[in-house]
Amino acid sequence: MHEGRYCAYADAALTLLRARPSTLAAQAAQLEAAREALETAIGNTDILLNMLKSVGL
Repeated sequence: MHEGRYCAYADAALTLLRARPSTLAAQAAQLEAAREALETAIGNTDILLNMLKSVGL
């Protein structure tokens, strides 16, 4: 149903983690963005699991 969105979050996080910024500050900002993207993906997965449980699946 929303698999594409979850993959997009994971892809975005991996892209940020693969980047090689020239400064530690830039790297820290990119890691923070990746962390936020992963938290969102995990939260969305939790919502989906709760929805499936609520309908007995």
